[in-house]
Amino acid sequence: MSKVHILPSDVIARIAAGEVVERPASVVKELIENALDAGATHVEVHLKEGGRTLIHVKDNGRGIPRDDLAVLFQRHATSKIASAGDLENVLSLGFRGEALYSIGSVAEVNVKSLADGAKDAWELDVNAGARSGVRPAAMAARGTEIRVRELFCNTPARRKFLKSDAAEAEQVLHVFLPYVLLHPERHFILTHNGRTLVDLPPAADIVARTAQALNLEARHLISSEGPQAQEGFSLRLVLGDINIQRPRRDLQYLFVNGRPVQSRTVLFHVNDVYRLVMPEGAHPAFAVFLEVPPGDVDVNIHPAKREVRIRQEARLGG
Repeated sequence: MSKVHILPSDVIARIAAGEVVERPASVVKELIENALDAGATHVEVHLKEGGRTLIHVKDNGRGIPRDDLAVLFQRHATSKIASAGDLENVLSLGFRGEALYSIGSVAEVNVKSLADGAKDAWELDVNAGARSGVRPAAMAARGTEIRVRELFCNTPARRKFLKSDAAEAEQVLHVFLPYVLLHPERHFILTHNGRTLVDLPPAADIVARTAQALNLEARHLISSEGPQAQEGFSLRLVLGDINIQRPRRDLQYLFVNGRPVQSRTVLFHVNDVYRLVMPEGAHPAFAVFLEVPPGDVDVNIHPAKREVRIRQEARLGG
């Protein structure tokens, strides 16, 4: 008898979901990115019990037409790319078509949307991968609302390893803040168990937003345009001065082509400059906004899209 067999579809779905959805913060990240890709200027995130029992995301973006809603939560259903060649020129935050599918595989989800130009709103339910039919919904304004309930309802081992409500809410805040910094022209709200953690209307500029979001004094922040490394590259910096000294590197942000990412090389070079003026054990606060030609950056490394590879990345430190 053969020992090799094909896994059932529900098991495949749960395995795939584990790469994208690690905790409530993973869900919030994916849903915020969808809202921003839809052009939302107002984004609200409401949590209950650290997000394990409810993650409610509301936006005023373009909304989802009925026909598109009908295919949501199917694997690799996406409006962001259509061919392999599109991977060389990804401009949206989301593109893989795995996030909603993964979330719907491990939670109870309701999505409700009124699309731009549509008269009627529609909604859809997904319960641990099982989808309902699309049905009419009541919404007063254009946009989308997604409620994710009982995260990891069918994967108790993963749910068991979630931390306390406060710790999970802190992780959500950690994921939330980069988008707040990246889009000072938009309004962001985050609440936990009815308590407001973030409520930031549009700011005058990036320095004002950085000061508000990170609870820093604007007079200790400097905004500057970095030198253009080569054609197609541009760099903008928001730098904390020597008066902002942190025991950890918890207020250091990197954005590449409008995407919050991690890059040890870039962050190393910025910290290396600060070592000239910072005492031992003190770490600076800064945000680096890097724009590179889309073809020179690979965002398709991991489903979570946290890491990128930049062609000739070492030259950025020159």
